[in-house]
Amino acid sequence: FFFQAEDGIRDVERSRGLGDVYKRQLSYNESTIEVITAPPLVHIPSTKALLTSKVLLAAQNISAYPKGAFTGEVNAESVKDFGIDWVIIGHSERRTLFQDTDDKLGLKVDEAIKQGMNVILCIGEKPEERESGKAWQSVEKQLLFFLDRKVDWKKIVIAYEPITKVTLTIEQVEEMAEQIRKWVQEKVTPEQAEITRIIYAGPVTEGNCKLFMMQKNIDGFLLGEEALSVSYTHLRAHETSLHLVCRLLLEKK
Repeated sequence: FFFQAEDGIRDVERSRGLGDVYKRQLSYNESTIEVITAPPLVHIPSTKALLTSKVLLAAQNISAYPKGAFTGEVNAESVKDFGIDWVIIGHSERRTLFQDTDDKLGLKVDEAIKQGMNVILCIGEKPEERESGKAWQSVEKQLLFFLDRKVDWKKIVIAYEPITKVTLTIEQVEEMAEQIRKWVQEKVTPEQAEITRIIYAGPVTEGNCKLFMMQKNIDGFLLGEEALSVSYTHLRAHETSLHLVCRLLLEKK
C-alpha cells in the first residue's frame, strides 16, 4: 500500500506537472496498492481534472466543525460532496503551527468518519520524547485518546510521523510500527490489527525505500514533494521516485 501527499503543488502549473507525472505509465495493481495525492485545497479541482481515476485524492485538513457559521473553514461534508474520500488529520505541522490539540483532532476525525471518509491519522513523538526514551509513551497516549472516542478503526490508516533531530533508522521505525500493531491487537481486536495499515511519514530515499518495504509492519509511506523527485539514479525513462516506489511495492507483494 502506498500513500503520497503532495505538499509541493503550489500553483496551477505545478498541478499540471503532477498530472503529467501520473500519466507516465504509472503501473501498479490497484487491488494491493493505493496511490493518494493531497494537493492544497484550492488546487484540488485542477489536479482532479488531470489525474486518472486510479489516483485518489485527499484533503490535507478539514474543519473540526460541521456546516455552520465558521468563516474560512471547510467542513467534511463539503469535502465529501466534492468527491474526496480521504483526509489527512493530525499532521505535525497542524499540531505545532496551528495548535491542533488532541481534542480538536478528535472532532475532525469524528466529522470525517460521520461523512464516510477515510482518515490518514498522523501520530508521533517529539525530539525530547525520543531522546528521553518516552517515544512509545507519547504515541500510545495519542492512540488511547482515539480509542476512548470509539472511532471506527476500519476507516483509519495510521501514519507514524516522528519529529526528531536525527533521522530514525529503519529498525527504529519498524520497532514503533510493530508496537502500534500490537497495541491495535490488544486494545481494538486481533482482526483489526491484521488489516490496519501503518505507514511511515518520514524521510524516504532511493537507498532505503526498498529496505523499509521489506519490514513486516510498514505498509507504505506518506511522502511530501520528494515523491516527484527525478534525481534517483535507478529510475527508468520518464520515471519519478513515485514510479520507483510503486515498482518496488509490486515486487514486495
